[in-house]
This record gives sequence, structure tokens and C-alpha cells, in this order.
Amino acid sequence: MFELDGEYTVPAAFSGALLFAAAYAAWRVNKLDPDRSWICLAILFAFMGVDEVAGLHEALTEWTGIHWQILYIPIVAIAAVGWLGALKRARTIGLAGGAS
Repeated sequence: MFELDGEYTVPAAFSGALLFAAAYAAWRVNKLDPDRSWICLAILFAFMGVDEVAGLHEALTEWTGIHWQILYIPIVAIAAVGWLGALKRARTIGLAGGAS
């Protein structure tokens, strides 16, 4: 029930909840500073939350026979672009320690 590497456990549910909170936070920041990078992060965090809670990555590995890290490379690439865009925007509006 408390195995850190397991699916459908308390730590997985907690991690999923944190990811959903991050998605909500990115969505709220987008209301203050409308930009695609915040939407990208919100969608990414929401997807990661669903994946963590439902164990999608494990099912994908079983269905395809390809390790999930290989399948998630395009998602990671899109996430990196969104993250860099959001970081740049955060610096310009003062969320990341940058001056306006």
C-alpha cells in the first residue's frame, strides 16, 4: 500500500494530486499572463497526474512491448519547449526572480 515504486498506492495518489495541483497552478498563472507555454505546462502536468494515478505508462509498455521511456520521448520534447517558454515568461513577470 505504501510501496514507492508501485501503482495504485498511497504515494502514487499523492504524487498524482501534486501533479494536478501543479496543472491548476499553471492554468491560474495563464489567467494572469496569457501564453501558450502556461497552457502547455497545465496540460502536461494534468497528463502526468492521470498517468501517475492510472498507470498508463505501465499499460503502454505491456501493450506495445516498447519501454515507456522510449514512447514518451515526444512528450518530453514538447514539455521541454513548454517549460523553457514558461520559464522565460515567469522571469518577465517576476515569478522566477527576474525583474519586469
